[in-house]
Amino acid sequence: MTKFPTAFVKAALVVITLGLTGCGITPNHYVGASVTKEINSVDVYIAVPQVEINADVDPSSLANAGGGGLLLALIDVAVENSRANTAEKLIAPIKDALVEFDFNQALKAAVAKELEGVDWLNVDDIVLVNAPTQDIERSYNTADAEAILYVNAGYSVTADFKSLRAWAYNTMLPKADKLKPFGEKPDSRVARSTPWHLDNNLYRDNVGVSINVVSGKNKDESALKMSQDPKQLRESMLVTIDELAKAIARSLKKNGQADNINKVS
Repeated sequence: MTKFPTAFVKAALVVITLGLTGCGITPNHYVGASVTKEINSVDVYIAVPQVEINADVDPSSLANAGGGGLLLALIDVAVENSRANTAEKLIAPIKDALVEFDFNQALKAAVAKELEGVDWLNVDDIVLVNAPTQDIERSYNTADAEAILYVNAGYSVTADFKSLRAWAYNTMLPKADKLKPFGEKPDSRVARSTPWHLDNNLYRDNVGVSINVVSGKNKDESALKMSQDPKQLRESMLVTIDELAKAIARSLKKNGQADNINKVS
């Protein structure tokens, strides 16, 4: 199972609170053919909250390994801060190498291409937004489509500075009244009071990919290799984006395969 960066988990949780709080106990939710055949149009909103590539940081486990305690916990925080500072220094030239690379537009184009292969998904429009938590209510209320797919994405360099990683948390909400009974928890109190609450989702899932770019004896060497060839780095980023878009499409294709698929873990 893909391990998602802490920053992504926090971002995903923010998206869920739009009213998008109240996530179920399963990590995903799919719907069957009885639902997908009722969806005649979908608007897609893609958000990438970050403005540039980040570096994953391996969390320190000193406090846990040492049996806990305030002193070890404080040392643990110091270790994590040190690792974060080191990662920020190492990723600076990588950020410079990608300064003219538009992740958002590249992701939009890749997603648009891959969604054409999802036979039940009738996409009307694909829109880039900066912060889905700010736009969720407005987009929901103004959407003309029968359902709305929200894709909250992010990307990073792995903690060893050898690979690129990208991920997306996907949620589809019903807009048309005929689709609302098919939501995951349409009868909950928050679902009835807030149409864009996660309880109403027709589908939700998170996906992630990791693409190896360089090899090195240590982080310093790998980071240097990654930043020294901007062209290759951009090409690797495009590969990562294409793989993420394919993963999103594969996830959506699970909808419609069977009416009882929605509890797959």
